[in-house]
Amino acid sequence: MRGIETRAILELYEKCMITSFLYNAETRNLTLTEEKQIDKILIKAMKRLFNFPMTIPSAAVVFNFGLLYATQIADQKRFVFLHKILSRTNNHWTNLMLTHLQVIIKGWAKQTAEKLITYNLETDWEQIRRKPFVVWKREVNLLLKEAI
Repeated sequence: MRGIETRAILELYEKCMITSFLYNAETRNLTLTEEKQIDKILIKAMKRLFNFPMTIPSAAVVFNFGLLYATQIADQKRFVFLHKILSRTNNHWTNLMLTHLQVIIKGWAKQTAEKLITYNLETDWEQIRRKPFVVWKREVNLLLKEAI
């Protein structure tokens, strides 16, 4: 991709590759192996976009471009989606299902709770629900940027 500015390539990566590859990622439960594979695939794509040798360390590519790993972006989407569900009425089916999963400590609710702990975010879902959306989203974005 000679002759194309770095900014344009990064925008292509973010707007086309990340959005299509992580479409609806906030609702998925991925294993650690699947998360590593997703990160590996997208970093390999970034290396190809810039015509870098595949031997360049992946962490160097991510760090030098100031990118988040794909799984971090998926987690970011997950936390924003959590707030969206919690903000719905208590009798909405998504809220009822989330509450049920939280009680039995299974599935999406369990993995989301674990990821909240991993990123040192608020773990009390009632506190998350009470926060204005923009405040919660800002907290999530700041903590994920610090995790790089």
